[in-house]
Amino acid sequence: PERFVTQIVLSDGSSFRVKSTAPRQQVKISKDTRTHPLWNPQADRQLDDEGGYLSSFQKKYQNFD
Repeated sequence: PERFVTQIVLSDGSSFRVKSTAPRQQVKISKDTRTHPLWNPQADRQLDDEGGYLSSFQKKYQNFD
């Protein structure tokens, strides 16, 4: 298959280039190993609710005891 050079931009702004079969010039990642709470349990960060799933869950089960 044809290979393309793709620039990967991490959440902190750093970037690197890889070869990929996807014809995209740039991929921006909002969650990576530096910002994801699964890989950084010590980090004191709030969960971001990008898709609204967390607030929907909290609203649905707010009166559940």
